[in-house]
Amino acid sequence: MAPVLLLALLLTGGYLAWSRFVAWERSGHRELVVASVFAVLMADLLLYASQNDVPAGLFRIGLLGQSFRLPELVLVLALAARLAVHGGPKRVTPVGLALGAFCLWYAICGFTGLAAGHDARDVLYEAKAILYVGGGAGLLAGVDLGRLVSRRAIGTWFVVLGGLTVVMFPMTWDENYLRLTLPGLRVRNLGEIGADGSSALVILAVVALLVEGCRRRRRALIGLATLPMFLSVFSGTQRAAMLGLAAALAALVVLALGPTWRRRLRTSPTTVFLALVVLAAVATVVATVQVREGERLPVADVYEDSFEATGKQQSADARQLLWREADQLFDERPLLGHGLGVPVEVRIPLTNRVIDSGFHNVPYDIVTRTGLFGLALFSLAVLLCVREGLLAWRRHADGRVAALAAAAVVGTASLLTKAMFEDVLDKHRLSLLLGLLLGVMVAAGQAVRDHLDVDEDAVAEVDLRKVAGAEVPAWS
Repeated sequence: MAPVLLLALLLTGGYLAWSRFVAWERSGHRELVVASVFAVLMADLLLYASQNDVPAGLFRIGLLGQSFRLPELVLVLALAARLAVHGGPKRVTPVGLALGAFCLWYAICGFTGLAAGHDARDVLYEAKAILYVGGGAGLLAGVDLGRLVSRRAIGTWFVVLGGLTVVMFPMTWDENYLRLTLPGLRVRNLGEIGADGSSALVILAVVALLVEGCRRRRRALIGLATLPMFLSVFSGTQRAAMLGLAAALAALVVLALGPTWRRRLRTSPTTVFLALVVLAAVATVVATVQVREGERLPVADVYEDSFEATGKQQSADARQLLWREADQLFDERPLLGHGLGVPVEVRIPLTNRVIDSGFHNVPYDIVTRTGLFGLALFSLAVLLCVREGLLAWRRHADGRVAALAAAAVVGTASLLTKAMFEDVLDKHRLSLLLGLLLGVMVAAGQAVRDHLDVDEDAVAEVDLRKVAGAEVPAWS
């Protein structure tokens, strides 16, 4: 009876969500569909520190022997609504061809893996990257990005998220969590900031910081809310998340050295906020060393747990074994790969632990599954997306959208840095986030190429002045 009831509830909820998405698509509010998908994604990241911690329920639905995640189901409904209202793609662009070619080749390698006798469940699990990356990027097609960077879009909820991060940081640090038990929603460690969640918070902070810096009427509270998001990576002990933060800060420095930065960001508040972020990062690094004999700051222990602890050394050794296995597989089929679901089994020395999925390195994951051909297609697609993002950063008429595109470039660099040590394509939350970032860059660049880039911030400013200067009619 319980499975039947769950299925009925899912079908009802799915139909209501799909109907709302269709209504938004018909009324020209695609940005609301994107915001809904992103909201579900962030809820998943903030409620559950790891995707492996999600119990069966609302966010992990088990049907017909398969496990489906809520963000991917919402994404499917959103894409279905887009197709129902607007049909398929109306034109072909180079970046669309590159993304489509990678997704098609990845799907072909799925059938290759099945033909080779690989576990069908592993093949299906890895094939979902097509939905996350390709579907996430496609969802942004035709979206008016100016509506995603309006004062209302990045407003009160962002400040609340910054405050929530402040509350969750000490809870994660002290491992003092809450429990939430509701029908279909059980959270064992409520308040924990996971490594994937902190990576997403860093990217959100970059987005808000750059967009607010390019806005004509800036709000200091938004910039202040970004600080705990940047520092959230230090509440845990994952090295990949810290390296992702370092990559994001390095990318910001590279952007700041260019002439476009001086043209887009001209005011002191933004400079102050960026300086605070850099100072916070430097202070954290300094705090990792011994202050004076017999005295240490707490973050020093986080550093040691992340980079010097025995468990982390074993993790590094495991990666070396995994990469050695990947090298052997690559030597066997370098051009076309072994197909999806390629079996992996690496036993960690001096332990009973066995790693049987993924190589903790996206290039190795791609090249063993799809060969050099697939890796070339993936690299080409990402590079073309980044080119579109940089084009929008330089030439888009709306500074806020240009900043959003630049932040997407920075976020992509952060995720790909993390992907050198994590199976990002096999993590539905991070791969979907990557797809959304790629889509933002493409949508912004395409608006410039189609001469559809309008400075909506300037239009809003004029409207505000008209409202402020208008006479208020007297009561009759």
